[in-house]
Amino acid sequence: MESSDRPRRYRLHDVVRAHARLRARALPEERRRAVLRRVVDFYADAAAHGDALVLGDRFRIQPPPGRPLSELAVRGTLFTGRADALEWLDAERVNFRAAIRVAADEGRHEQVWRLCESLWALYHSRKHLADCVESSRLGIAAAQHEARPDVEVRMRNQVARAAYELGDLDRAEAQLDAAVGLLGLAGDPRLSGVVQES
Repeated sequence: MESSDRPRRYRLHDVVRAHARLRARALPEERRRAVLRRVVDFYADAAAHGDALVLGDRFRIQPPPGRPLSELAVRGTLFTGRADALEWLDAERVNFRAAIRVAADEGRHEQVWRLCESLWALYHSRKHLADCVESSRLGIAAAQHEARPDVEVRMRNQVARAAYELGDLDRAEAQLDAAVGLLGLAGDPRLSGVVQES
């Protein structure tokens, strides 16, 4: 069914969605997890490409995506320029939230924080600030699981900036204080600049 607010976007009918859920639950566990891994990996790479187009050459902790953008679509490309990338990221917003939760549930901590870092391009540009707070909290937990203070600083900074714009100054201050406390462990001096700017 074509979505009225987004041309060329489709959604499953509720009956089809329910059937798909039943079929997915019936898959052998290893096969189900393999499918989820592929979906999360797709969204992590696509978000990284979108981030690069939307925000250009900004400081990023994660390495460039493993696959070129041309390999992520069956036909054509997912997006071609900044505006197109931002529209695609926004259209996939619900799927990104689901991918982050799945990655967290599956213990794929690197993919959680990679998605969170890349999605700053969407959250900041379109002011999906509550999404940013929610997903970056999972990013903080992922960074802690991986013992990555640099990533934790980045995630806390994102929560702080979103909280500030939402008017939650106490949360913003608490996140920045926690980030400052980790700077000595983070290793990358650029993170200090990022936190100070916030």
